[in-house]
Amino acid sequence: MGNIKNLLGKRIQELRTSKNIKQGKLAEIVGIGKKSLSYIERGLEQKPGEFRQLLYSLAAEYRRVFVPKEPVYSKGIKGWI
Repeated sequence: MGNIKNLLGKRIQELRTSKNIKQGKLAEIVGIGKKSLSYIERGLEQKPGEFRQLLYSLAAEYRRVFVPKEPVYSKGIKGWI
């Protein structure tokens, strides 16, 4: 399992592609560069304000991003999360 930035970035990318929005178009809507969005989706850089704006622009609820689609077992947390 990757780190939280990687997981959140992947979810942003999944939401974007599920709505058939190109990376450049979403970056323009949010007001960031395409390169910045690429970094976010790859888990390299995430600023809370940009993340919040991405969710708003994708009309996504926070729980759709933070709650895994399938249960994930983590050694750091007792049992399934």
